[in-house]
Amino acid sequence: MAFGHEAQGIWACRAAALMPSFGRFLPERPASHRSAQRWAVLVGRAGLMGRLMMDPLHGDQKVRWWNGAGAVSVTLLVMASQRIRTYGDPVLNTKASDVTNIDGKFIKLCDDMFVAMYDAPGIGLAAPQVGVQKRFFVYDIDDEPGVLINPTITESDGEWVFEEGCLSVPDMSFEIVRPKQILVSGIDLKGNEITLEADELFSRLIQHEIDHLDGVLLLEHLDDDQRREAIIELNARKLTAEAERAMKSSSGGLQLP
Repeated sequence: MAFGHEAQGIWACRAAALMPSFGRFLPERPASHRSAQRWAVLVGRAGLMGRLMMDPLHGDQKVRWWNGAGAVSVTLLVMASQRIRTYGDPVLNTKASDVTNIDGKFIKLCDDMFVAMYDAPGIGLAAPQVGVQKRFFVYDIDDEPGVLINPTITESDGEWVFEEGCLSVPDMSFEIVRPKQILVSGIDLKGNEITLEADELFSRLIQHEIDHLDGVLLLEHLDDDQRREAIIELNARKLTAEAERAMKSSSGGLQLP
């Protein structure tokens, strides 16, 4: 899930490492999240508090270090190994199957999804969005990252209108009505059954990601006219992108004077 245009800005998250050799303790993250915070090693070496920040103009990820004298920024290359699938990819319209095994390979996939989510940047990412047809998603809201496996909404209440975006429908957002409060059950990375109460943004995030697990894009929550206009725009973007790729491919050959 992505923020709507009005809510977008610099995405920040705190370091996720413990560096006792420097006598400084940074907020600890769950083990599955640590590899997504590769930049924390540099922060720990410096013995300073840091944040990973997305440069909205260049897409660079930066560590910003704070000390008594001020802040220093260093650009890091934190590459997302998982490509986020976008509108038109059939995997986004297919219902995912339950997760039946939580092993090292699964945890590594969660780590990679965190990296892709922060790189986008977004606050939630479902497995089908990276081409994996399994029922789980990763999220980070209010600096609290998590993984929810085989989620099921058991109760819902109220209504809440919010401008909602999607990493699989980039650069578009729409006002969508969803239940304001939900009760959801699922499994955590340790295999424990859990129940979460969610309200407003967290509630919306969970509902949005479960839609992905059911093969549903946010476009299906629009009225006919909105959906038609959005699809026309998305198809036009696709044709433009294909034309640009074709032009770059054709210009890569031998050029005669």
